[in-house]
Amino acid sequence: MAIDLWTEGGVMDTVQSTALELGWEEGDEIIIKIAGTRTSGIHQTEGANARWSPPFGDVRHNTDAQIVIENLSRRDLTKSEPIQQDELLAKFHYGDDGQLYKTRELEELPEPQGVDAPRASAGAEASHGGGETLSTGKGLPRRYGSLDSWDDIDLAPGLTD
Repeated sequence: MAIDLWTEGGVMDTVQSTALELGWEEGDEIIIKIAGTRTSGIHQTEGANARWSPPFGDVRHNTDAQIVIENLSRRDLTKSEPIQQDELLAKFHYGDDGQLYKTRELEELPEPQGVDAPRASAGAEASHGGGETLSTGKGLPRRYGSLDSWDDIDLAPGLTD
């Protein structure tokens, strides 16, 4: 299938209308490149199969290669400016390892409210002796005594000295 680039309304007219739409002007430095190519960069041994080992510098175009039109006159070559030290330290902080980490602002937490007493139906209820009574779900609740000191705790129930 032959493509006629120069017919009225053809590819070249589309390229020209696109260049005008982008604001390109006569006198701009424009280069045309082909993307989707592969170039051999390895010096092959003598007698190597040329299909699998192309000679050094051999350029092959993929079947889906693209034509790239680049306007060098419109290319932005300004260098980026480094962040000033005071602005850098406002946004980042140094960790213990000397690495910079982004500083996050914590949201303000609401003022703490009082704690509601647990309801008896929730499984735990307040008792008179400072301990808690837990409902086992079967008959009478089981009582856990209050803790006055660590000596009151039997860490190994059932074991004796």
